[in-house]
Amino acid sequence: RYSFLEAYMDKNMQKRILGLGHGDSLGVMSTEDIVYNCNGVFFDADDNVISEEKALEILLSYGDGMIVKPSVETYGGHGVSLLRKGVDITELQNVMKAMRCNYTFQKLIRQHELLAAFNPSSVNTVRIVTYRTPSKEKKVLYSCIRFGGEGSVIDNVCSGGGYTGINLATGHLRDRRRYSYFVQDAPMLPDSVPDEIPCWEKIKKAALALHGRLPHFDIVGWDFSVTPEGDVLLVQYNLRTG
Repeated sequence: RYSFLEAYMDKNMQKRILGLGHGDSLGVMSTEDIVYNCNGVFFDADDNVISEEKALEILLSYGDGMIVKPSVETYGGHGVSLLRKGVDITELQNVMKAMRCNYTFQKLIRQHELLAAFNPSSVNTVRIVTYRTPSKEKKVLYSCIRFGGEGSVIDNVCSGGGYTGINLATGHLRDRRRYSYFVQDAPMLPDSVPDEIPCWEKIKKAALALHGRLPHFDIVGWDFSVTPEGDVLLVQYNLRTG
């Protein structure tokens, strides 16, 4: 249903559409908002409408680093930035002015050490694509691990990151090469990078189950992280998946 596409792609709405973050029976975690903005309206983490002044108060009292990113018409990690601990009100106001509307401030994600080994500066995600067949069976089409370039906060391949395929049956890397866009050379990954993706079976199970909550779309690309404790965390889903 292409007429539904843009609304379902709003990152501020995705976990709410899926029903995550409120005692979900799947046990899938999601990104944590501090404050988010939809069409110029501010909300707190509990989805209460708040004023811009209250939003600034919440952000200033948070006291840790945070990610700010646009929530609609996004691709390739564009507009995603890291605000470090100790941000002041002037910087926050400048960020809000630049973003205008439709964006979110989120808590930083802590990732599993095996994912961090691919690149420590970015949250590296497992992209897994699921397909609902005409007979309504859900299948995994393919998967890869995506990781940022050195020093980058984002893992998007089209923004300088890399990727390598995952064997769907075993959860191991298909090979140990670092693939990237528009570059024929694919160098070997360093020995410090693991062969196995943590919690692979849990990730597959989560992707297939969550796809059942999106009946209007038959192909979905899911971006998952894994916490240090071994919990599966959904970063976002993509309805125009590459």
